[in-house]
Amino acid sequence: MVQVAPTEEDVSEHIIGASWSSSDRLTVQVSFVAFKDIERDYVANDGTRFEMDNDGVGDIAVVAYWRTFRQGRHQFYLQGRFSLPSGKTDEDSSTPFGNWRLPYCMQIGSGTVDFLPGIVYMGQAQFFSWGASATGTLHIAENSED
Repeated sequence: MVQVAPTEEDVSEHIIGASWSSSDRLTVQVSFVAFKDIERDYVANDGTRFEMDNDGVGDIAVVAYWRTFRQGRHQFYLQGRFSLPSGKTDEDSSTPFGNWRLPYCMQIGSGTVDFLPGIVYMGQAQFFSWGASATGTLHIAENSED
């Protein structure tokens, strides 16, 4: 039985969207098109090295940021994001061992409506800014691939 392990991964994502803010505390964004390109290198237990890749239009997303704290140059936001299934979930790739279904993490879409709660920190100085975020993903249902 062939066993493989990933050795390297490159992910690019280009997003076309729009933002709207009703106040300095609330911002809503919609990502209409999220074009993803995922490339991953693998090595098999027999030493064979190969690459699998996938690209295409991903899921549509709507996200809201609510500023909960601001003091000086520091701000915290709560994030609520919903992802609507529009990206493919059943892509295959050619390998030296035949045609294989890409792993879930290499599929362009999730196939379900997802809720992604999170918290965002942002700091600002005169000429630069920095930040960090933590998010989770809650799949509302199972997709057609289980």
